[in-house]
Amino acid sequence: MIGQRASLTDRARREICRRVGDELDSVAELAREFGVGWATAHQAVIDHGDQLITEDRRFEHVIGFGVDEHTFQHANASRRTQMVTTFVDIDRGRLLDTVPGRSGDVVRTWVRSQPCRWPDQIHVATIDAFAGYAAAIRDVLPDATLVADHFHAIRLASEAVNDVRRRVQQDTTGHRGRKGDPLYGIRRLLLMTWKNLNDRGWERLRAGLAAGDRDGEIAAVWLARELLSEVYAAPDLAAARRRLVERGPRLPLHQWRFERPNRSGELAHREDPSHRTRLPQLRQLPTPPTPWLRHSMDYHHVPQNPRPPTSVRRVEPVCRGEVFGQRIVNHR
Repeated sequence: MIGQRASLTDRARREICRRVGDELDSVAELAREFGVGWATAHQAVIDHGDQLITEDRRFEHVIGFGVDEHTFQHANASRRTQMVTTFVDIDRGRLLDTVPGRSGDVVRTWVRSQPCRWPDQIHVATIDAFAGYAAAIRDVLPDATLVADHFHAIRLASEAVNDVRRRVQQDTTGHRGRKGDPLYGIRRLLLMTWKNLNDRGWERLRAGLAAGDRDGEIAAVWLARELLSEVYAAPDLAAARRRLVERGPRLPLHQWRFERPNRSGELAHREDPSHRTRLPQLRQLPTPPTPWLRHSMDYHHVPQNPRPPTSVRRVEPVCRGEVFGQRIVNHR
């Protein structure tokens, strides 16, 4: 049966909604397949999707969730960049909700809006290294284990390496990186872990640091990122602590002067007393002695290492909702 002035039967409208959610088909593709306009197919998803969202029991049996910010709308001439905070079930990889804004108050309000018993069942909360989210989780979920997400922690460390490399490049040459500059030539090698470097890569990295990083600033941040990666890659908490004890004290929290490779092929270094300026980038990473280190170690406390909140980006396209007053088929 088809309703009056309708273009699709109710069965076809349900099928469009199902394929958008289950098979990840786009609304435009289904509109062409069913021979209707985009607005008609989109309205079918809204009409049948509202009921599915209302009846969904996604909040039940959630014992761990991740919090992450997401760019909902990019800035243009008439608006600023619009950010949303996304909440995802890290065990099932399901999006729980999408809320406008990016702050600790957003997290507090959302958690307090859940049923009174719901916060008691949360054992793990994983976030990026954002102090606002961390403070909010401690306030509303004091008994939950706060975990610094692996993906965001390594990305933050890689950004710190790039920031220091660009600054040293400007300080030593007076211009941005160019072809032929030692540091510009190893910019990609600095973002690789030491396990992925072959012999040629090691030689290029050592030569580039020896020629362009005289005070050892880039090497210090690179070593910090490698230590962080080793902590996360450890098979268990005991192994992570051993790696931290064995390699953590060697991490230079001040600038070092690196010499050229010695005969054994290792990058020899010695402390330069004239360069004691601390690197602010090292203080922002979850490495000794920053307070974020404990949250990185808690990564190994949970029975199953939580998937990063970035899995939100994989489940968002099958959901819909209202954010910033716009009905979008690929959120919530």
